[in-house]
Amino acid sequence: MDAQALRALLDNLIAGWENEVAELKRAGNYYSTDNIGKYFSALTSLWRAGRITNSDPLKA
Repeated sequence: MDAQALRALLDNLIAGWENEVAELKRAGNYYSTDNIGKYFSALTSLWRAGRITNSDPLKA
């Protein structure tokens, strides 16, 4: 990647920072932390594969 491409990538990442969302929920005794970890791991894998986008987080 040349300097211009890196700068464009950086600008794109900075522009998207305001779109990041974190949702915190409490599982309590109803759901194991192992299952929650598997759920987030699966979401991350789908996102990396391009099956989930920032514009449509529930699309899989």
